[in-house]
Amino acid sequence: MKKWLVLLLFGAQFFLLLGLSTRAATAPANLLAKSSILPIGSVRCDSTAEYRLSMQNTGGETCIIEHVATSCGCVAPTLGSGIEVAAGECVEIPLMIAPRHKGTFSASIIVHFRSKSKSMPLSSTEVLLTGLAQCEESSPDESQQIVPTPDPAFK
Repeated sequence: MKKWLVLLLFGAQFFLLLGLSTRAATAPANLLAKSSILPIGSVRCDSTAEYRLSMQNTGGETCIIEHVATSCGCVAPTLGSGIEVAAGECVEIPLMIAPRHKGTFSASIIVHFRSKSKSMPLSSTEVLLTGLAQCEESSPDESQQIVPTPDPAFK
């Protein structure tokens, strides 16, 4: 009788530990950046700069990036959809940055993703990029200046 009781207790503990470890390994997929606000430094107005947004899947399931959206036209993602990111792995999302105006700028990057096993609905993570657009002030040379010609009607 004692043997069966001891065997039953060990068996119950085994299944309890197995259930807990399985639950921990299947935490939902979750993409996170180092910070929710990322300063990217200076970018020239008259050029396009590439920035790579690094994100990690901190969940226990593989996730699939469905879409990357931005809050303004000065930042364009170049990553396609359907990119798989395994649990614990990182992904770099390439962004083309082309500020239109001089001064500070910010743009939200919204990454929409889902779990590969479809055990969770579509989720999203938002990161705010901030930077400084520097435009060189240049004076036009003689060939680019517009010189008004006198109109004979106005004397």
